[in-house]
This record gives sequence, C-alpha cells and structure tokens, in this order.
Amino acid sequence: MTKTPDFNEYWEDLNNVKGYKTLEKGYRMSISVKLIFKFRFYGNIITEIMISTGGFLNMGLFKYANLTATQYIAPLTANFDPTVNEDSKILYNDFGDRFVMEWQNVYLHDRNDSKVILCTVIMLRITLPDL
Repeated sequence: MTKTPDFNEYWEDLNNVKGYKTLEKGYRMSISVKLIFKFRFYGNIITEIMISTGGFLNMGLFKYANLTATQYIAPLTANFDPTVNEDSKILYNDFGDRFVMEWQNVYLHDRNDSKVILCTVIMLRITLPDL
C-alpha cells in the first residue's frame, strides 16, 4: 500500500512575511521576481517568474501585456482584485528549496459580494539532471 504524502511539511505560514504593497493596492498588475533556485517547467528552466494580482504566476520567458497567453501556474484561475478589500495581501517568500506564493483575503473583480478567497502556490526545488 502506498503511503499518502504529508504535504503539511511543505506548508509555510506567510503572515510574518512582508506583503508587496504595489500589488496589494493595484488591479491587473504584476511584478518580476528572481528565484533562488532553478525550476523546470515543461522542459524550460525558469529562474524568474511574474507574480500577478489576478491569482497566477507567469512562467513565460518573455514579459508582455497579456501574461495569461503563455505558460502559467494558477491555483484558482480567477480575476482577483486586491483593491476591493483593504485587508487583501499578496505574499511570497523564496526559502531556497521552495517558493511560496499566497493571495489572502482577495475578492473577484466586480464581485465583491463573493466570498473572500485564499489560495497558495508552493513550487518545490527538485534536483534533476541538467539543473
């Protein structure tokens, strides 16, 4: 019988991490972040990602206006708008062996009557050949 992995060992509480105010106070914005480790994504080695207010990480090699037209990771494909809620937070931290990104207390754009949303992405560093 296969043992179910305990993903709690990868969980990080980001409440003590400083938020990124530019993203938290903007809509349809993104910032570029360099990773401490190399991340393989569909055969490409990624060392820099784009974090968006909309709830996704862009893994594309190029930066342009329509970030979702290429490769991305989205824990919940949505149209988040941190400006709707003053308690919205966009937090991230690179721990060296994993990159953790979290959108806290966000609402959908034009749907501030929706429930508050929390979603997290954890990218793990895995040692593979040629990395």
